[in-house]
Amino acid sequence: MKMYIADFVFRVGSPEDVAAAATMLRNSDDRIATDLYRKYPASITDTASRYGLTDTKSAPHWGNSTTSTYDSVKFLEAKKRENPGDLVLINLAQASPRAADGYRQDFGTAHLPGVIGTKFGWSDDHRSYHATASYGVDFSVAAQINGTADQLTETAHGAFETGAAPSPLPLVPFGADGMWEPIHGLAQGFDDALQQAGSSEVFSATDAAEGARRDVESGLLQLSSMLPPQ
Repeated sequence: MKMYIADFVFRVGSPEDVAAAATMLRNSDDRIATDLYRKYPASITDTASRYGLTDTKSAPHWGNSTTSTYDSVKFLEAKKRENPGDLVLINLAQASPRAADGYRQDFGTAHLPGVIGTKFGWSDDHRSYHATASYGVDFSVAAQINGTADQLTETAHGAFETGAAPSPLPLVPFGADGMWEPIHGLAQGFDDALQQAGSSEVFSATDAAEGARRDVESGLLQLSSMLPPQ
């Protein structure tokens, strides 16, 4: 749900709320999600309508809202088509090693080859439910399980190994042959802009993303051209 809340805030929110939404995505911060959803109660419904997420339903408390792996993938693919430098994608690619509650963000589909960014989700008890939604250059994937983080990781690997999911592209690290420098630069530029939250310059993050869009797309096309046919 945090992806959908953040997408709305990135489009219509105040500079301070844009900065908060970025922190919420990277740290999976429930407190910030509660504050933003209280301020923007139509955020989940609006994002679901905007991207045709028919399985996504809002609730009075954001944590009780529902979505599906299908909708998560559909949303990420739409973001990539619209703008590879979208703030949602940038922040998912910069997820913190540990969330605001101290839980590690390193499981599930994040372990698949070619993944660039991931949104992590889990139950309050840290055991009974886990979910991830990830994207790469030419794929997006999501998985959920009533079980532990390790079980979700094993399930994700198993699905790819058995051919139940398309083979992802190998990940080219940031800076390798300059391939991912445009995206890395966008992320750094967004970090710099967040430090100016509250000033008129905060939206330079959005401006930077739009201004660098062509560079990012060029990098993606260059990478795709170097990979063998599927």
